[in-house]
Amino acid sequence: MIAEKIKLAVPVLPGIDPEDHIAEWVADHVHGLLPDPCEEAAGHAKAAEDTAAVIEDPASLLPRTARELVPRAAGRALGLISEE
Repeated sequence: MIAEKIKLAVPVLPGIDPEDHIAEWVADHVHGLLPDPCEEAAGHAKAAEDTAAVIEDPASLLPRTARELVPRAAGRALGLISEE
């Protein structure tokens, strides 16, 4: 989906790169910057205090994970923060 959006944003790209190597490379790079929300939620669920909350209400972990994930993902995508 990212590669298709890139081709729409840069209309000359299909003429320059008909095999979509550039769009795919950019998409892979952007995808690599964004954290996986499933991995983040799994990491949170491993904490002892979260385990009881997840057992009682499994959906409660999702909003908390999203609140922590969105600022970090946006910062990484915009180049404001980097992975240590």
